[in-house]
Amino acid sequence: MRARRDGLLPLFAAGADGRLSVGCSRSPNTGSKQGRLLQPHLLICEIWYTRLSLSDLDLVADFQWHIAKLGTKDPNAWLFPQDTDKSKPMWDSGVRKALKQAAADEKVDFPGFGLHSLRRANITWRQKHGGASSIEASKLAGHASVEMTNEYTFVDLERQRETTSGIRARLADAREVSNASDAERDEVRARLAKARGAKVSKRKIAGVATKTDAVA
Repeated sequence: MRARRDGLLPLFAAGADGRLSVGCSRSPNTGSKQGRLLQPHLLICEIWYTRLSLSDLDLVADFQWHIAKLGTKDPNAWLFPQDTDKSKPMWDSGVRKALKQAAADEKVDFPGFGLHSLRRANITWRQKHGGASSIEASKLAGHASVEMTNEYTFVDLERQRETTSGIRARLADAREVSNASDAERDEVRARLAKARGAKVSKRKIAGVATKTDAVA
């Protein structure tokens, strides 16, 4: 997009309290659906149509830094030009190339890694670390159904081990109860109930702390 067409150059350069929004619902202006990459000449329609959405991103400081780095005051200059030719805009292939290079530099690249990988990670982390339910994560992601969100969510090895350990612990508890006498069973049940209660309280405290950190 050009600075003159959407007014971003004077807006962000002057330090105005502007916000750039990223939407993922169907656009009435362009007809584009979620998951479809918008071309530069359509991007401005999507940006301003979704300015009041829940996906608002405060990018003022980032754009101030980016515009200063461009080193030009030409209102017709591209905000995201190609490295080899500043008169031409950067296309999605250039963005993917830069992302792959950054991932390789950080040693986190893998086959198939791309922008959509970050979206999947965001949806997963909202549930794992942000405490969002499947329904909340689905709405925040702009998905049509929870089933679609489930396809985006992945379970890492740490979580797999945690759930497996939990099952094994419950089985061990059941065996301990079955092998005990009546008096011992009552004592074991009381001890296990107390331990489970402490574990639930610990999870609730951790969840509140995570949400507090997210708000801060």
